[in-house]
Amino acid sequence: MKYSEPSCHGIIFSDSVIREEGTGKLSMIGTFTQYNLPRLPCQVPHFFVTILLTGLNPKDSPLDVTVRIEQNKSGAVLQSVTGQINIKKGANYSNTDIIELPMLLKPFTVPEHSDGQKPIKVVLLVNNEEIASRNIKVNKVVKPGGPATAGR
Repeated sequence: MKYSEPSCHGIIFSDSVIREEGTGKLSMIGTFTQYNLPRLPCQVPHFFVTILLTGLNPKDSPLDVTVRIEQNKSGAVLQSVTGQINIKKGANYSNTDIIELPMLLKPFTVPEHSDGQKPIKVVLLVNNEEIASRNIKVNKVVKPGGPATAGR
């Protein structure tokens, strides 16, 4: 079988992820596409980045997978997490199968803000090669009549 290069079919942000025992289905709780922050700098809570990968070659196994949060302006890494995918020999796997890999990112501080801009991005690396990235929009939001709190 001919294998293609690894590719990413999606990068999903959520507050939590549960993998159902037996079926392996993922339940993503509190999905979001942007941050609504009261001020900057501002620390954001932990969250999951679930990546959807395909085109993996079992001969390259184990594969190192890294998700980084970067500041767009400077390229500074604000947070990162690394894991491995190990496709066992003889596994029922095709290079067109999509592997869902949730990765937990610890809290980090968003250092700058510009309304409507995308000051931070998520970068996905497989075996230290960038294969995808996605911006995270940051909005300044102040709740009327109450204290400003970080939210999504």
